[in-house]
Amino acid sequence: MNHSIEPKTNPALSNHSMRRLVPELDQLLRDLHVIHVQVDYSGGECRGDLDAPLITYADGSPELVANGPFNAILKATFRALLLVRHPVWNAGSGSCGTFGWDLQTDALTHSHCPVDEASESMIHYGCEGL
Repeated sequence: MNHSIEPKTNPALSNHSMRRLVPELDQLLRDLHVIHVQVDYSGGECRGDLDAPLITYADGSPELVANGPFNAILKATFRALLLVRHPVWNAGSGSCGTFGWDLQTDALTHSHCPVDEASESMIHYGCEGL
């Protein structure tokens, strides 16, 4: 595995597809027959973290990526996106959310919910033609 995979954190890139944003990671996951990645996060009072990524393989089997460099690469990628979109995600009462990356369609869904607000905002990224 290439441990030098780094997400691009340029805010102008946050609306691009994941395949364009992190092509090496996209290729690595597709080579491993991964079809979906889900990462949940929550935080507040300037603390918080991303949960272990859950990946789903083409045969439908799930795997929780709990440790190691693969965990670090996935979490760093989604943390970078989160910081671009919601830089103060863990300030004050904080927020929670979920990233879902469908590698087959290259669609990224990001659901972000500030804890002190009653409404959740659903944001879609990486969807061609929308």
